[in-house]
Amino acid sequence: MEMIVNKDRIKIGNRIRAIREKQGYSAARIADVIGIRESSYNRIEEGKFSVGLDILSRIAEALGCEIDFVESA
Repeated sequence: MEMIVNKDRIKIGNRIRAIREKQGYSAARIADVIGIRESSYNRIEEGKFSVGLDILSRIAEALGCEIDFVESA
């Protein structure tokens, strides 16, 4: 079960990073906008941190997309 969760976190993190980079935002900027430390944000993108809907929602808003962006992962 843990392996599936880890793979999902990695896929979500990769999707967030791809959208952020496509839009030309730095990780530091997104972290600042959503109100978390850059190191915590980086762990989300690396799939090392399990993120809840509240944080995903704030990330989606900062990136200007819907929260269902993770379904494309």
